[in-house]
Amino acid sequence: MKQERNAQQWDTDVLIVGSGPVGVTLACALMARGVRCCLIEQREEPYTIVRAHALQPRTMELFDRMGIIDRVLKLGREVPPWYLYDGDRYIGEMAFAPLKHEPYPAMWFIQQPTVERLLREHLQELGGTVEYRQQLVQLCQEEDGVIATVATPDTTTEVRAHYVVGCDGGRSTTRHLLGLPFEGKTLPGLMLIAEVDMDWDRSRDGAAHIWVHADGLFSATFIEEVGKWQLVVAAPKMSQEQETEPSLALFQHLFEQRTGEAHTRMSNPSWMSMFVLNQRLATHYRVERVFLAGDAAHIHSPAGGLGMNTGIQDAYNLAWKLALVLEGKATPSLLDTYEQERRPIGEALLRDTEANTGVLLGGNAALRLLRDRLVLPLMGLPLLQRKATQRGAQLDLTYRTSSLSHFDDTAAQETLFSSEHLRARWDRLAFRFAPQAGDRAPDIAYLRTAEQHATSLFQQMRGTRWHLLLFSGGVSERNKSPILPLLDVAQHVKIHLGSVGEEVKPLLILNTSLPIQGLDESVKILLDPEGEAHRRYGARGQALYLVRPDGYIGFRSLSPGKAALLDYLGSIFVLPQTQGAEYKGNYATHK
Repeated sequence: MKQERNAQQWDTDVLIVGSGPVGVTLACALMARGVRCCLIEQREEPYTIVRAHALQPRTMELFDRMGIIDRVLKLGREVPPWYLYDGDRYIGEMAFAPLKHEPYPAMWFIQQPTVERLLREHLQELGGTVEYRQQLVQLCQEEDGVIATVATPDTTTEVRAHYVVGCDGGRSTTRHLLGLPFEGKTLPGLMLIAEVDMDWDRSRDGAAHIWVHADGLFSATFIEEVGKWQLVVAAPKMSQEQETEPSLALFQHLFEQRTGEAHTRMSNPSWMSMFVLNQRLATHYRVERVFLAGDAAHIHSPAGGLGMNTGIQDAYNLAWKLALVLEGKATPSLLDTYEQERRPIGEALLRDTEANTGVLLGGNAALRLLRDRLVLPLMGLPLLQRKATQRGAQLDLTYRTSSLSHFDDTAAQETLFSSEHLRARWDRLAFRFAPQAGDRAPDIAYLRTAEQHATSLFQQMRGTRWHLLLFSGGVSERNKSPILPLLDVAQHVKIHLGSVGEEVKPLLILNTSLPIQGLDESVKILLDPEGEAHRRYGARGQALYLVRPDGYIGFRSLSPGKAALLDYLGSIFVLPQTQGAEYKGNYATHK
């Protein structure tokens, strides 16, 4: 039963603070579910400075689910290589080898302002907008909502929301108002960034030209959208006491020192900035009805280019959970899994970026030796280039330890001592090495619909719903009896969930090239003629996977047994027998 919202009492369902890529992604994902959002931004207009250059494959997959991937593909291209130099000596290049068997095999070169513009356009199509010149100044949490005080240039107003999400960056007002510690450290040295004109003939295809030097790296990348070179300078030996503000003369000096080029001149800087590198993580991502996402929850060195991507994934993880709870379809405890799943990702991100920063900046003699004698010479090896792409792609991030990740192997255990135990062992072994509960569900590129139209698994899983993947195992086009237990599972799920049954879409994947006639038309049929889906999901026999709205596996089973699956669904959804529970606001409080 979808809970009616009290429009007179609450101004909005979710107040989102901050209109960067994290905040707008969250707003889009919520509004796609019909959740009312208010998105405020203290700046007067969109941020145009380029702070990130690339989308990782995992983020591309989320944009596919959101329906904006074609626009992203049109305005970007594969990340070009890095060209490495030691003074005037060319060392080699670091290319990013495409991944095999993935729908988005490479990092995508597209500037952050362009990504934000595409997201704002999508938000507008969904009926949303960004409210500029609106600054959060106070939060007051109540039992069933939050009263936020928002200041505009002319007045101060109160916004009543069921939930608030701070996506307001490293200096987050939301985090400050919550009183949450931002634990971590400041790394030694400074980073300097500028966008300037340069009178040289280096390639302008977006490739990064990187000089290694004992005093730190110097990189230059041409930004086509603004027609200028972006300079990034690592200065591990400098401090803010030495340099109070960056200047064109300072950049010119550092350029000549690091590159050995004395004749190239810089001019017309559009902006310059100098900052320290912080590695910090909020002690919690949630305090009652207020959440943090993106840089508000974690900040780190830009080494690795994962900040924007990680924040977008924070937002998507939170969005589907908030939507289900606000609609009264899921229990409020579902929201506990946001911090449970995303904070460990933030912790790992800080560890990786600090290690990368230490090696790349060469802050001490040992790290410089490691960088110059080992890391840089090996960067040209195809194996390491593939590893670099795989690590940055964020496709191997997992929620295996989450309370939302379950594996039922009861049936497999029972068959180990039957007359078919040897076959069962092989089935179990294949399933053991398949994607686990908590892992990202992989795409299968070569499937066909019952009408023999080419499709992929990701195309069939677009949108905001859960998907129940039912694998037939070996089956004959003329005999449908072996798959009747799978259809029975789909029917029981529909009955069990009652009025929220539309949240789970079953997909029956047949290991055959021809459809089987006379099947339940309410179940979508997909044909796996080459058996690739069954192989990749370890389904030698029948198996089922329940995939969450964010594309991660919530539950899997090596049999079409119903009990464990229905128990799992009952732990998340508000089932018909509990839909008479008392509701406060838009979430259920179960008696």
